[in-house]
Amino acid sequence: MATKNTSANKYGVGVSCFNDITRTMSLSRGVDRVVEAIAGRLQDQLWYDPNYGLPVELEVINSTRPELRSLASRIERECMKEDRVDSVNVDVSFANETLTILIQGTTDDGDDFRLVGRTIGQIGTSELIFDRE
Repeated sequence: MATKNTSANKYGVGVSCFNDITRTMSLSRGVDRVVEAIAGRLQDQLWYDPNYGLPVELEVINSTRPELRSLASRIERECMKEDRVDSVNVDVSFANETLTILIQGTTDDGDDFRLVGRTIGQIGTSELIFDRE
């Protein structure tokens, strides 16, 4: 029996070990796999792949104000490196020592997703936490 290759099947099933999105180590499927991949790209770099990752928190710490103005476009470019993403729109705002990143996009299967990242604590000594909304 053949099954339709829906986005839930297409992206597979895996243990959700990105504990800022799912704290219970549950299984993730479909668009959740894509969201976790994007969040991972924005928190880490791979030492063996210089084209993977944009650690946003380090970008903020090490950037000047003019560089921060381009942060949304740099995040968009990093999100689009994920081959399962068809389109993405990023909005970055700063208020009361908090950086907020709103990512809205569509997978290559047409599924919409929304991801919000916020710094907890003062920039430079904070932690960037992503949640699926």
